[in-house]
Formats: sequence, structure tokens, C-alpha cells
Amino acid sequence: YDRVKKKILLTRLKNLDEYYQLLGCNVQYKRTLIKCEVCQGAKFNMVCSHTDTGRNILAPVPVQICEKCGFLMQNPRFEDDFYRRYYSDFYPYMRTRSESNNKNDPNNVGGKSQMNVDGTPNDFGFEVALERAKNFYKYFQKMDISIPSKKLLDVGCGCGGYLEYFNSVGFISKGNDPDDKSANFALSKGLDVDMIPAEDMNYKEKYGLVIIVGSLEHCRDPNIVLKKCWEYLEDFGLIIIKVR
Repeated sequence: YDRVKKKILLTRLKNLDEYYQLLGCNVQYKRTLIKCEVCQGAKFNMVCSHTDTGRNILAPVPVQICEKCGFLMQNPRFEDDFYRRYYSDFYPYMRTRSESNNKNDPNNVGGKSQMNVDGTPNDFGFEVALERAKNFYKYFQKMDISIPSKKLLDVGCGCGGYLEYFNSVGFISKGNDPDDKSANFALSKGLDVDMIPAEDMNYKEKYGLVIIVGSLEHCRDPNIVLKKCWEYLEDFGLIIIKVR
């Protein structure tokens, strides 16, 4: 990095069988072309035929752009059962492959890994999430953003750093995440977390603040998730979304 040219050798997987083998998946899931999740358009152009899976390995998971509205999305889409299994069985392993765990990567924080070798979060990763939550809340204060009540819903809460911090400043916080390793880590911290995909949320409470930090792009159906978040929102409440 630092302006030094560095050759990176990329490996392109040839087919889905090789991708399933990489995941440790023994089921051949079907894929289907779906309409645009924003405008329901049916015409797309390919942006990239392969997606990075970590360690410079590219899997044949295409990203396409809607000709009508310009929305980028994974298409074709796997069956719903694949995504349920991905986050319960495969995702922790795939996270350990992220280059951000490499101390020489520019996205690395503090020269350390934020998870253990088995994909479970560690205390350093929890502290990083706490710091991000602190900066997030400071921005609210700086911009004098009004929240109708100190009730927070964190959709895709991961290890629970945002829940922990918002609790410390007087919020009553609830979260959910489909990754059982992350959810169990948050539960071990005494946080209120449901181990479910966001599409399966079923809450009766209302919240003054709903946050989706780096999670919406992981949802198999973001329209269902956003509809539910809207229903759970108090009058004049806020939904804050952070995506890549």
C-alpha cells in the first residue's frame, strides 16, 4: 500500500460447485432471476460476474444493475433457505477470510483481528463496535437530531457494541442477528438480542430509533425488513441506514 504497486493474484472459481465446496455446503441450491427490489424493473446489465469471498477468491455470484433505476443488486438470487443457512453455518467462517483481519490491510483496525479463528467475535472487535457507536451518537448530538424516545432497535446488531453503548447513555436497546456466533456473543454480554433473520422480526414495541448498520445488504428481502422497521417506528422516529 503506501503508493507501492503490489500485484495481487486473484483466483476465479469456475462454477457454483466450487463455491459450495469452499463454503462446506452439500446442497445444490437453485437460483432465480428476480425483479428490481426498488422499481420492479425486469431488465438488468451485468456489473460483475464474480464477487469477492475473501483471500482474493472470486465466486460466481453476479451483481447486476437495473436498467430502469440504476439499483445494484445480487441477481440471480439463491433460494431463501440458502441465505438462512449461510448466516447460521457459513458466514462466521467466511468473515475470518476477510482481508480486514490482515494487519497490513488498510481497512484493518489497530493491527488486530476483530474475531477469533472460528468466526466468533472477540473483545477487541466489541471495543471497536463500541467506539463506532460512540462516534455515531456524538454525531446525533452535534447535529442536534431529535429522537422521540430512548428506545433503540438495532437490526443486524452483530456482537452488540451499539446496544451496549446506547444502553450506557440511557436507551433501552434491542437487537437481532441471524449469525448465531455474533448473537451468542452479544447475549453473553447480557444484551437483549434475538437470534433471527431480520425478515422474521415480530415485535409489538415501538422504537424512537431504528438502526441498520452494515446489515441491509445482507438481507435476502430488504423490502420486508424496511416495511417492518417502519411499522415499529414511533411517530417522528428515525430509521438510520448505513451501507457499503
